[in-house]
Amino acid sequence: MNILITGVNGLVGKAIAEELFNGNRIIGISRSPDNKTTLPIEYQSINISSINSLKTLSNKHIDIIVHCAASLDLNPLSEELITTNCMGIRNIALLALTSKCKQFIYISGIPIIGKPIQLPISEGHPVHPEIVYHSTKYFGELYLSNVLKELNLVIFRLPSPIGVDIDEKKIVSTIVRKCIINEDITLKGNGGRIQNYIDVKDVANAVNLAIKENISGTYNIASDRSYSNQELAEIAIKLLKSNSKIRYEEIDKQEDNKWIISIEKAKNDFNYVPRISLETSLLEISKRYIL
Repeated sequence: MNILITGVNGLVGKAIAEELFNGNRIIGISRSPDNKTTLPIEYQSINISSINSLKTLSNKHIDIIVHCAASLDLNPLSEELITTNCMGIRNIALLALTSKCKQFIYISGIPIIGKPIQLPISEGHPVHPEIVYHSTKYFGELYLSNVLKELNLVIFRLPSPIGVDIDEKKIVSTIVRKCIINEDITLKGNGGRIQNYIDVKDVANAVNLAIKENISGTYNIASDRSYSNQELAEIAIKLLKSNSKIRYEEIDKQEDNKWIISIEKAKNDFNYVPRISLETSLLEISKRYIL
């Protein structure tokens, strides 16, 4: 099949391209002038917020679109945030309709719900985005659900995706890096905030399963266990045989947040089961910091 992956240079997009490459023709787009995957895909540098930029794809036969591209700008007044995450959604939806693709897979996020109030978090959890970025992602869900009624629309809500290319500013990267150099790890509050970490290889597997089963609907795609920040640090210290100590400072305003997520719907509908353990992910990430 001909599969278009937007944001193919990103953490999630790369993993999906690697999963789907064998047996399919991958068209990858991103803003960068360079293909940053290691695959010989058909790559184009495209700004999805510009409809004119997408005209180079208008004559392509596209069976499936996997939409990963998004601006991660947290500035609520960012023009790029709105044009990419809102106008970009419109433009990619238009491409889906004109190319008559069969399935559209949208990568969204579980944090769009705001503060978790029902545990475990299911797909029916009330949605009250707390920041503009999450509002734009939820807008994408609502817009696509209204515009792509004739397609098999799949919405995947992810918690915290991790993988070897994870941003160095993320807590997972910070903890792993400090463990490697035996530097003390500082956690906010009591380290009690609970998060769910999903390896991008599991996300890619979920996308592959969704395509094979030709499903539609909204699904949580997460790992089967969540961890507190303290547990995360303790696991990393033990796994990496580090001499780092855990220290605590300040107050964590999100100390009470518990991202405990139900994946029963995905298990039941298309046999999604996470395969990559947190320990395996941490070891992969650690390779970036071991000389």
